[in-house]
Amino acid sequence: MSSIDETLAHLRRAAASTAATLAAVRAAAPEETTATDDSGAVAVAVDRRGRPVGVRVADDWNRRTTPEELGRVVLAAAGAATADLGRAMSEALRADAGAAADALPAEPVAVPTFDGTPRPLTELAELAVAQLSGAAAAEPAAPATATGSAGAHVTVTLAATGLVGCDVDPRWAAPQSGVALSTAVNQALGEAARALVALDGRRQEQDTVLAEAFAHLRALAPATTDGEARA
Repeated sequence: MSSIDETLAHLRRAAASTAATLAAVRAAAPEETTATDDSGAVAVAVDRRGRPVGVRVADDWNRRTTPEELGRVVLAAAGAATADLGRAMSEALRADAGAAADALPAEPVAVPTFDGTPRPLTELAELAVAQLSGAAAAEPAAPATATGSAGAHVTVTLAATGLVGCDVDPRWAAPQSGVALSTAVNQALGEAARALVALDGRRQEQDTVLAEAFAHLRALAPATTDGEARA
């Protein structure tokens, strides 16, 4: 086995071990977790990844909070749901740490592979430089985020870890019902979620470039002969 093959095998084993741990954690989590802010004006449901999948604004929201505070209240409810999700996962894993891992086979996570003929190294190098330049131009500590809106009145920002921003125009919100506000926030969430999927697609393009580069390296690695294998 060449040194490149050995390195790839090591990376695959490490990735598979990490995948098994993550799979066990997610198996222990409820499909959805819902919580409200302290005032009870807003309830937010999050999925197993902590991303919001639904927002409900109470009919009497304007008795519990103010239009100026509505965006902050949505964030507070999302944070409460994420915290509840974390506690539920921890409790489930403590109750039966081994069962979750045994019950769910982990999907293998491997170093990106490429089938077919990779593009020339010069072209891959140009793509890699362009991708690195784009990454260097971004804020180093800023996570990838996506924004969605409902007209000019509601804007939300999603990251891989969940809801990180919510702005609601207070003058527009003041006369709105809970149903109307819920619809607007959920519409903005849907748009942000689609934009986040598009970001994931761009990251997959980076994986493809990496996979093609590995294909070139594997082709350049000297093959192990039968005599070397026996030695």
